[in-house]
Amino acid sequence: MKAIYILLIFPLCLAAQNFPSLASLSTGQGDLHTFDSTWKVNDQWLTAEPTNTMLLNYNAAYINNNCAPGAWVNPTLLPPPVNNGNWITAADANCWNSISGYRVFRLPLNLPSDCNGNPIASMNNYILYFSGYVDNEISNVYVNGIPKDISGGSYRSGEQINFQLNGPWNSGVNFIDIVVENYPGEHNPFGLLLVADASQSSNADTDNDGISDLLDLCPCQPGLAPTGCCPLAPTALPNQSLCIGATLQDIAIAGQNIIWYNSMTSTIPLPNSTTLQTGTTYYASQSALGCESERASVQITIITPEINQIAAIQYFCQGGTVGDLLPQGIDIFWYDSINSSLPLDTSDPLENNQIYFASRFIDPCESLERIEVIVFTDCEIPKGISPNGDGKNDTFDLSFFNGVDLQIFNRYGMEIYSKSNYSNEWDGKDYNNNMLPTGVYYYIVKKTTIETKTGWVYLMTE
Repeated sequence: MKAIYILLIFPLCLAAQNFPSLASLSTGQGDLHTFDSTWKVNDQWLTAEPTNTMLLNYNAAYINNNCAPGAWVNPTLLPPPVNNGNWITAADANCWNSISGYRVFRLPLNLPSDCNGNPIASMNNYILYFSGYVDNEISNVYVNGIPKDISGGSYRSGEQINFQLNGPWNSGVNFIDIVVENYPGEHNPFGLLLVADASQSSNADTDNDGISDLLDLCPCQPGLAPTGCCPLAPTALPNQSLCIGATLQDIAIAGQNIIWYNSMTSTIPLPNSTTLQTGTTYYASQSALGCESERASVQITIITPEINQIAAIQYFCQGGTVGDLLPQGIDIFWYDSINSSLPLDTSDPLENNQIYFASRFIDPCESLERIEVIVFTDCEIPKGISPNGDGKNDTFDLSFFNGVDLQIFNRYGMEIYSKSNYSNEWDGKDYNNNMLPTGVYYYIVKKTTIETKTGWVYLMTE
């Protein structure tokens, strides 16, 4: 019974994410009777141990634990971490193999790129520890075509081989080739079982940030993060609305030592006092220990609330409150002065001949200007008019009612004038636009929000 098996064990340690996953280094990572996603085996038997494993052709290895039941060690019965792998063999060699010679198992190993010409995984800085079984035995192990003079091993439980590889390593792709010799025999399967781990044996810290190169995802640039990288980009909502006059300092952003730019690639920082423009995108990084992060983008919308004047003079003949002033709305606030910061309560009573000021808020922004409204609560209906063109009492002024229905009658009860939504139009003329004679006339004033008012007015035309 001849079988070849290797179990590779790497002691547990914290490995940076840019080093290969340890699970991927174990043989047989997949379902039984499928192909291994990582390990390979050369495509033909060799009659002599190869002197250059780099020149061979390789295919995916085949996962199979059942070629030599009772002889091959059962990986499921082994203690951790040896039980984390499965046997692998070649798809062209069945369990009744009678061919002897050499086959080469290959582990491609992708290591980090170099930093300023210095490889991150250098000689003795990155070490792989192997422990395994082999049927029949390992005749040699190569790292990137360089022999390491390692041999021995067995397929029997408890007779594992232990060795380590310390390089030399390349930046990028490396190849670990394990040459297995299979002895002559009628029933002579071969296979490989491997679990792997890695260890750091050097404290090299190229960027002097306190994170060793093997654990540093950014070994060429100092950083504060546990990964050894620069800080992540600062955190901010990508779309923010601010008031007119806001500056870069008003943008909500989380980070330290924030630096603002006008583009993702600009090298010229913007002053923090820069006034924000609507529709413009600004870019922010943060810095620590001389390391500047990537940039976050924030697009700005400037809120500019506007308030429209409805009536500059407003009459409240029956009294009123601040809530009655126009315009109205939950975003309208009234004040008793142009500069007051304390809004009036909507239930505050209005005062006669008082100026009130209104602004509009779209949270958190106020309109740039406040409108002025003069309020009159003393609404006395004129007792007489004299339409002589002198600009004084020329019309029957009821504008303080903000629109009423008016009827005018002569002393005989004949209606001589009427108008809906009346304000300040009657100048002593009748329906035919003829000036009426001097005398006493009677009126009826109606409006849904006030009591109907009746009375007399003296018209002087002579």
